[in-house]
Amino acid sequence: MKVRYGQLVSGIVFWLSWLSLVVYSCAQDSPFRLPVIDATPPAPQPVEPKPVTVLPEDCFFVVESNVQAIVLHSPDGLLSVTEDQGPIKLRGKFAGGTGRVETKTFSGKFVYTIEGVKAGKAELILIPSGVVSSDQIVRLMLSVNGAQPPPDDDKKPEPGPTPAPHSGKVHLDIIEDVSNRTADTSIVLKQVIQWAELIDAGNSYLIRDKDSSAAQMMAADYIGNALPVVIIRDKESKKPLRVMPLPKEFETLKTLVKEVAGE
Repeated sequence: MKVRYGQLVSGIVFWLSWLSLVVYSCAQDSPFRLPVIDATPPAPQPVEPKPVTVLPEDCFFVVESNVQAIVLHSPDGLLSVTEDQGPIKLRGKFAGGTGRVETKTFSGKFVYTIEGVKAGKAELILIPSGVVSSDQIVRLMLSVNGAQPPPDDDKKPEPGPTPAPHSGKVHLDIIEDVSNRTADTSIVLKQVIQWAELIDAGNSYLIRDKDSSAAQMMAADYIGNALPVVIIRDKESKKPLRVMPLPKEFETLKTLVKEVAGE
């Protein structure tokens, strides 16, 4: 009985193997190509690297080279260049980096560290030693320290309005809240009233309460300033020359008025 059972198992294995070969052979020899699911994972798309074109303040722009090079920049005064033989280790912020202080090792035979000196647009020119073709020269425009592109030469700025001439004589409009006048304000206003030198020099002044119609008409001249406020005007054109809180010291006010009057 055991022998017959073993023969039966062997027979089943043989027929299954033969059937698999037949199916495989038919699939290989079939004249038809049926759609199948491609199990091959798609290849990642290559990412084209973009050169760094901005050199922020306090950052290193590092160039590595296997040959010595001449590094030029134009115009002068915007960049500084340091040449070292690699490998070298640098610690700082790097153009195109994380924006934080890092430590990096540069293993190139020659290492050129470029730093910004002042804001502007600079052209960086890298000329390898033994250059035989212009294709070997690298040119790159750098925006140094966040500089904006220079304006178009054809678009010259239009001249602004010509300021009104200053006559040299001033008028003071002092606006206060009479109901809340402090002791310091009272002292300064008393000294203004007694300031004979101001009147003798051809200047003038008026002290007004904030609720007066005249003060309300000129509110646009001193809006945003705490009271009491002094408006120093050109006496002839009435144009405000300076608007400021009334100083707490009379001598400070005298100095400012003389400065504005051009004395």
